[in-house]
Amino acid sequence: MAKRKNNIDDIDIVDDFELEAKDKEIGVVNWVGDGIANVDGIDHAFYGEIVVFDCGVKGMVQDVRRDEIGVILFGRDTDIKEGTRVIRTGKMAGIPVGEAFEGNLNQKDLYCLEIWQSGRWIH
Repeated sequence: MAKRKNNIDDIDIVDDFELEAKDKEIGVVNWVGDGIANVDGIDHAFYGEIVVFDCGVKGMVQDVRRDEIGVILFGRDTDIKEGTRVIRTGKMAGIPVGEAFEGNLNQKDLYCLEIWQSGRWIH
């Protein structure tokens, strides 16, 4: 962060300042087994959100309950124990799609994507 003097009022002006929120919702594992972990203390997670455990293993929220969330693990659960910390990422699980895939969509695919983007499925 660089400072410079403002000649008008002799006030320090800060250049390159970026406001970044450091608040992350952190939970704690209360049970783990068979590639699934139950986590307490994360109240605002959403279905399909990616979470990261202290050991670096990532998981995806698959069950949202009033007092805990259920997470499927994308790695081995041997390093995850009761009491391991879990951090929300705020990112939704997904697969990036490039132009090559987009060129192969037909009318039916586009219709389904359009319905999904509206937030509801029509059968």
